[in-house]
Amino acid sequence: LRPRTVVPFASFVWFCHEENRWMNDEAVTVGRAAGHLTSLGVDVAVLYPGDVWDLAGPWSGTDRAIERYDTDLAAVAQRPSTTSATVAADELVALGRSFVSALVDHNGAWALRFLVGTRLLQRTTIRVTDHDATYTLSLRGLERGAPGDPADIAVSSEALAFCLRHLYGGNSLHVNGRLTIPDGGSIHRFMRWMEISNQNNKGESVATSLPRLVQKRGRSALRRLRHARRPSA
Repeated sequence: LRPRTVVPFASFVWFCHEENRWMNDEAVTVGRAAGHLTSLGVDVAVLYPGDVWDLAGPWSGTDRAIERYDTDLAAVAQRPSTTSATVAADELVALGRSFVSALVDHNGAWALRFLVGTRLLQRTTIRVTDHDATYTLSLRGLERGAPGDPADIAVSSEALAFCLRHLYGGNSLHVNGRLTIPDGGSIHRFMRWMEISNQNNKGESVATSLPRLVQKRGRSALRRLRHARRPSA
């Protein structure tokens, strides 16, 4: 593109919940972004809210703007983390039942059974951290699992409830990072349910999104095949 000037303007984000605050450790600050662009020989203009740049001349306020952003970042880092209340087990189970019912309404039971039969959609096990318990999500709804069941993901009850309460909930969880993946877990098994609900939220159904699901599974199978054929060292 060879721009004459680059103006950084996005990703001024601070993760403030106790379950995702660790993500701030890897944040790319505006100062770091500006430094990298400058090292590439690009002219950078960093503006702070309220700054006015007369385009008839060069911008001279970049250093001052970065200082102000750094000051803001240091201040927000001192704020306490947001916390969430625990959602009771019976409420989670009820939400799981409503979630599956919504998927049936949007896609048809036959379509979901087809996905299960072809293993495009599989039962997923969820570790609910503040319950110290596991739950399984399937076409039967959300059910209490056996102690020690290996889990695909680990989340708090409030984060899981949000996923089950809203068709777009899983997409929000994917963005806010309020989850972990235990050893041996598969986020894909869980997110496949959320992909379907998110498509439903956009007015689509399994019938329209199936080609994408098949394509994703096909790519995954191809990667596994290539790995299996790769000669050992």
